[in-house]
Amino acid sequence: MAVQEIQHTEHWLLGSATVFQQDPLAFLLRLAKEGGPITRFRLGPKIFYFVKDLDLMRDVLVKRSDAIQRGGEVRRILRRTMGDGILVSDGNPWLVQRRMMQPAFHARQIAQYADIMVQHAETIIDQLQPGNTYDLRQYVNRMTLGIVTDAMFSADGVSKADRSND
Repeated sequence: MAVQEIQHTEHWLLGSATVFQQDPLAFLLRLAKEGGPITRFRLGPKIFYFVKDLDLMRDVLVKRSDAIQRGGEVRRILRRTMGDGILVSDGNPWLVQRRMMQPAFHARQIAQYADIMVQHAETIIDQLQPGNTYDLRQYVNRMTLGIVTDAMFSADGVSKADRSND
């Protein structure tokens, strides 16, 4: 499969680093919209590949995970902040962690979390007033944290932080 390069003016030394730094989400959305199934871009001296085709993602992350090197500066930063978790592990340690987590992401298990997800979504919706503008990131982040926390540690579904904001 051919690798596509996104068409924009790259700095001869920095590549797309300046554009990425200004708005990482907008940059990645542009890659998703304008790029092909695999899009190559450069941040400084490093070359990265953005994969948006689901079958290719599965191939890269699951079927051929042993052939993919997850390394470099990003890995060092993640390791310092997150330890040797699944995001930075390779090879057998990654496989062991993935297999331990896999049952929690089975469709039947996810369906059991639906009530928790609905409760948190309704709590957030109740806090939003029509006609106002909101930065949804803070609400989505809080909702996600509440869902994960309640799914892992609680039986009642709605976290104490959300109840105290009512």
